[in-house]
This record gives sequence, structure tokens and C-alpha cells, in this order.
Amino acid sequence: AKEPSWFSLVHSHFKHFLMREDVASFVHSARPDLHTLNQIVKHIQAESWVIWGEKDTLIPVSCVGTWLSCLQSGNQLKKSRAVVIKGAGHSLQLEMPWVTSAVIGQILEGREPHRYGKRWWKVV
Repeated sequence: AKEPSWFSLVHSHFKHFLMREDVASFVHSARPDLHTLNQIVKHIQAESWVIWGEKDTLIPVSCVGTWLSCLQSGNQLKKSRAVVIKGAGHSLQLEMPWVTSAVIGQILEGREPHRYGKRWWKVV
């Protein structure tokens, strides 16, 4: 949703990194037919949480429902949920680390993210 404040400090280093021949070769070696996450995700058998940024411009929050459907397909016993971090974009761990870590901490403790966090997140 917004550029992290520290990004301007590393921007020039990152630009030079991407211009390196070995890095460019790696980036160009990626093939779309190898990125079949939508085919793989339906085979996940574990209980799953999807954490998404509300203002994600790379992969819109409207995709959450599709991900949950794919995670739940083929396994009625599997429970999949989503948490949408309000005001965060694609890099929610950088944009709102305190909120993201609170949500992850509660999930790892086996709890649904607490209802008092409604001003920071929404459980889907």
C-alpha cells in the first residue's frame, strides 16, 4: 500500500543487484508453467491461515475467497481461515510488522486472532 520508509536507503543497491548478470539470468529462467501454485494449494491437507494485506495492489484482497476455496477443496475436515490486515499492502510484514506478528503469534498459539484487534484486522 505504501513504500516502507527505509526503502529509499536501499533502492540504489537493489537496482544494482537486479542488474547483475547472474541475477538477471535467474529471473529470466523462471517459467510460468512451473508456477502452478493454484494446482498445488488444493493438495495441502493441514489447517491453514491465509494472511493478506487489505490494500495489496499486486494480488488484490478479492483473491482471498479463491484461495480459501482452493485450500478447502477435496477435504471437508480441513479448516482454512483468512485474516486481512487493514491498511497493509503486499508487504504487510514490512508495512505493519507489529500487527502481522500479533496475528501470527495468536495463530501459532492455536487461537483465532482476538476480536479486540478489529481495528487492525478482519477474520474472514
